[in-house]
Amino acid sequence: MGKELKRLKRCSTSTDAEASDHKDKKPLQIAESELQSSVTDVKKRKKKSKSKQIDEEDDSKSDKEELTKSFKEMTQAMKNLHDFFTSNSAALPGLKEIWLKASVDASSKKEEAPKKTEELATFECCFESEDSEGPLSHSVLVKGFDTCHSRDDIKTALWKHFESCGCEVVRVFVPIECKTGVPLGFAFVYVDDSLKAISLGCGYMGERHLRVMMAKYQPESTAFPNFHGCKRCGRILAKRRMRRFVDVNGLGGVWV
Repeated sequence: MGKELKRLKRCSTSTDAEASDHKDKKPLQIAESELQSSVTDVKKRKKKSKSKQIDEEDDSKSDKEELTKSFKEMTQAMKNLHDFFTSNSAALPGLKEIWLKASVDASSKKEEAPKKTEELATFECCFESEDSEGPLSHSVLVKGFDTCHSRDDIKTALWKHFESCGCEVVRVFVPIECKTGVPLGFAFVYVDDSLKAISLGCGYMGERHLRVMMAKYQPESTAFPNFHGCKRCGRILAKRRMRRFVDVNGLGGVWV
């Protein structure tokens, strides 16, 4: 019995090896089939890309042919018009001149269109008003008022407010954005007594609480924040600086 069991074990080991060999062969066959399928897919993709390139080349050729055809037709039409005017100039007097005049008028209208738009684009510069003259550091800076109102309305409201506080108002300058006319959110008020304006002016104007401070200690007295301006701003300010220099140093100081 022991010998028979040993023989059976040997047989079983041999069958196990064959089964393992059979199992090992299956993955290899699967891998080979996957490789073949991938190769075929790559070939198909190459064929498709080649066909697409051919189609695109054909489309571009057809487009070029259509463009050349239309260009030839246009040149031929212009030649026919020229021949018609030259041959029938005696029978149709003044027709050629009318056609040429119409073409010139159309071109002149195209050139005049931007000039008209530039003329219509007129706006008020921030520094064109007389209220902007004078050093801003000699005034009080006011913030907190409603910027939805116009420049003139804000000016009159601030004037009345500081007069009601007992101050003598000399001038009120409300800076605006040049091309839009929108107030920048602060104003410079020139009064006889700055300390009195600061102590009594910090009240309510309508539903808004005003903030009043000395302008010379604020950055707005030297440069307006978020201000774009226009070309006229630089010219106006340069003229004013020159005028102040002449007033202080005299005419001789300009040529030194």
